Amino acid sequence: MATVTRYELWDLGSDPTQYFPDGFDASFPGFTESALGVGDDPRDALDDVLDQMASSGVDVSGLERMILARYPDLTNAELCARASVWAHGDDDDDDDDDDDDYKCDMYYYIGICFDTSPTTNL
Repeated sequence: MATVTRYELWDLGSDPTQYFPDGFDASFPGFTESALGVGDDPRDALDDVLDQMASSGVDVSGLERMILARYPDLTNAELCARASVWAHGDDDDDDDDDDDDYKCDMYYYIGICFDTSPTTNL
C-alpha cells in the first residue's frame, strides 16, 4: 500500500457528462499520479475520488480529514444542496415541460494530483 506524500485538490465543478473531458491526469508539474471523483455534489465527489485512490492501492486514511480541514466548503450543506439541485433539477417544479431533462446528466467533479511513497511495515 502506498502513502500520499503530497497532493493538490482540483474543484472542477459541475458539468454535463458529455462535456467533461475524457480524463484528468497528473500533468500538474511535479505530480506523478491522479484520480477523478464524480458525484451529485462536492462531498459525494470527494468520497468518490478517495474511493478511486483506495481501490488503486493508496492508503487514504487520514487524507479525508486533512482535505476537509483545508477545503471546508466541501462540507457546506447549503453549497452541496445547491449543487445537487442544479445538477438534478428542483423536485418542486410543477410545470410539465421537459426543460429539466438535461439536468439529470450533470455531475460534480473533483480531481486530485498526488505523489506517493511505499508504506513500510516495521
